[in-house]
Amino acid sequence: MRGMICKFLQTLRNDKRYEYFAAAEKLQWKSSDELRALQWESLKRLVGHAYGTTKYYRELMDGVGLTPADIQGAEDYARLPILTKEIVRTRGDDLISHEFDKASLRRNSSGGSTGEPVSFYQNAELWDKMNGTMMLAQTFMGWKPGDMAIRIWGNPQEFRKKPGRLNRLKSKISGTINLNAYEYNWGTLGEWAGIIGGFSRVFIYGYPSVLTDLANYLIEKKIDLPGVKGVMTSAEKMHDWQRELFAKAFSCRIFDQYGSREIPGIASECEHGNMHLLTHAAYTEFLPDPETGTFRIIATSLANEGMPFLRYDIGDCGAPMDGVCPCGRGFPLMKMDIGRIYDRFVTPEGNAIHGTYFVRLLAAVKGVSAFQYRQTERSRIDLHIVRGQGFSEESAATVNGLEQRIRRDVSPAFSLEVRYVDDIPKTVGGKHRYIVCEVES
Repeated sequence: MRGMICKFLQTLRNDKRYEYFAAAEKLQWKSSDELRALQWESLKRLVGHAYGTTKYYRELMDGVGLTPADIQGAEDYARLPILTKEIVRTRGDDLISHEFDKASLRRNSSGGSTGEPVSFYQNAELWDKMNGTMMLAQTFMGWKPGDMAIRIWGNPQEFRKKPGRLNRLKSKISGTINLNAYEYNWGTLGEWAGIIGGFSRVFIYGYPSVLTDLANYLIEKKIDLPGVKGVMTSAEKMHDWQRELFAKAFSCRIFDQYGSREIPGIASECEHGNMHLLTHAAYTEFLPDPETGTFRIIATSLANEGMPFLRYDIGDCGAPMDGVCPCGRGFPLMKMDIGRIYDRFVTPEGNAIHGTYFVRLLAAVKGVSAFQYRQTERSRIDLHIVRGQGFSEESAATVNGLEQRIRRDVSPAFSLEVRYVDDIPKTVGGKHRYIVCEVES
């Protein structure tokens, strides 16, 4: 019944997620060759659209002597120069299609897993397709329309006001409840356990780092949640020890999902433990990286016509895999290598704050080419910034105001020390760790 109500409500809002979900459900059972052919047709249409409606891609393709008609295969497409975060920051308006009114697009920003957050725009249809693809990924772990999904996720701004009874009722009817992953403490984990335990059939989606705390709480308090039928993680690398911990705490299969705000829905793990590339949502390339000995993931969203991202360097590493999955889905396989490195901070009051909050503070600051927050004491955070092209007095003023904002949003006891540096050391795996917490929670 809840599934029918959800579909009806979304249709009233002109939300097409269920339409895209239904199409993707059928698509998954096609052969790999059929899926690749359909993907290539989508990619060619997108390239033609980008060339014809954006200043950036018209100049780029003319500069390398390419027209959309010239791109007949992967080698032709690979002739396009890679799109970097720096290009998005400096040429953002030139990437927007003139077929769209900028005011009609949704502004978004990356989580900054490589230490380089970036702002961009997406058309409304991308969000419907993204939600439809997420619904498909949830079916990999047994979810069906009407099942409850609890997302331990969100933006801290969305949780400033506690939801009233009407909003809580709407959440239950809609089949999705959002819990604030950005600020929580030991007591909050107990509240979450109570909410999750109120459903006989529920699926959880969240950050591995936050789910680690919840899992440890459940184990310590000896709380069983038999209604949990599946747990899916995203946005951070899930380590093997975390997968084992989650399986012990939630007594169900654990799944992983891969994508980003810029390129959503890249891959998702099925019930056989294989990561499938979702070919209808993104076109993914794997380029050998001599520095790390792995492959750089270069991705193209097939849904964002408002601001096309062709051959975008997402900042992660992975590798393609051969073979056919026993699940029967035709989506090709991949594996993640060196994933994203996240951390949380601890407030002087003892609450945990997810690192993405701090990343987003710098997303709209022009001229920040790299940064790293480091907490060495409960009440102190050091922020190292590498200034790049476009860093101005306005940028400096915004940075100078961050301490006040953090005190307002997170804790009045926090102090922020800003230092401008020439370089920030990367990890052994070549990743840029943008949040480092040296304080025990």
